[in-house]
Amino acid sequence: MHRKARALIAAICCAVLLALLPRAVTQVSGTVSRYKEQRTAIRDACGAERKRLGLTPDKARAKYPTTEVSWTRPETTPGASVEFVSKGKFVPGTKVLVQSDNVEVVKEVVAADAYRATFHVLPSAGPGLVFVVAYNPVSCLANIVGDIDIGGRFVWDLTANNGLLLKLKTLDKPITRHNRDVKHQLEFYRPGQSRPFQVLETAIDGEQRWYGGTLFSPGSDPEEDCRSFEFVSDQAGVYTVDLSCRSAKITATGTVRFAGL
Repeated sequence: MHRKARALIAAICCAVLLALLPRAVTQVSGTVSRYKEQRTAIRDACGAERKRLGLTPDKARAKYPTTEVSWTRPETTPGASVEFVSKGKFVPGTKVLVQSDNVEVVKEVVAADAYRATFHVLPSAGPGLVFVVAYNPVSCLANIVGDIDIGGRFVWDLTANNGLLLKLKTLDKPITRHNRDVKHQLEFYRPGQSRPFQVLETAIDGEQRWYGGTLFSPGSDPEEDCRSFEFVSDQAGVYTVDLSCRSAKITATGTVRFAGL
C-alpha cells in the first residue's frame, strides 16, 4: 500500500481510538421497505397464478420465459421527475418494479411492445443506479428493463458505532456515470463539536458506483495499518460506511442530502 494511503487511512484508526466513547452499535430504524413489500406481492401473485394453471415452478419457467426488452437508462437528480421508456415484448399481466424506495411511480403503462412510465425521485435520494425490473406474471422470471441514473453533488451525515459523527461530501464535479474519480472529503467530529478533528479525502468512481477505496491525507506515517473502506446503501435509503483497521472497526449509518449539480 502507498505510504500516504497507509498514513491517512491509519489516521482513522487513531482518531477512533482517541474518541474514548462507548461502542454501542448504531441500529437502523425498523422501517419496512416499500420495494420489498411490492416484490413479495408480485411473487405471491405468481405463485397463485401457477397454482391456478396447475404448473410447477420448473414447468412455468420453461413455458413462460423472461421478457425480451431493450435497456434504457435516463439521468436525473433528487427531487426531479423523469420519463422512462423500454421497448420489447411484454406479455399481458407483466409486473414492473422499481428497486428503490426513493423512486415513486407517477404513472405507467405496460403495452405489448413497450413499458412507459414517469418516475419521481424523492428529494432525500442519494446517488446511484436504480434498476427497473419486469416480472413474468406466471413464472416470475425477471429481466432488467433499464435503470435510473441519479447523480449530483451530495453530503452524507453519519453516526458511527463509537459515537463519532462523520460527514462525507462531494468536493468538485458531480457524481454521474460520465465522471470518474469524483473527489470527496470525509470529516470526523466528536459529539458537540462543530469543527472536525480529522479530515481525509477519497475518490468515488461515478461510473461504477462502487463506493469504497483508499483514503488520503497529509501527515505522519504511523505504524497502524488499515484496510480500504466500503460505502453502501439499501433500498430504503439508509447508508452504511465500514472502516476496518487492525485494532478497531468503525461502522457508521446515516442519510444523504442533495447539494446540487
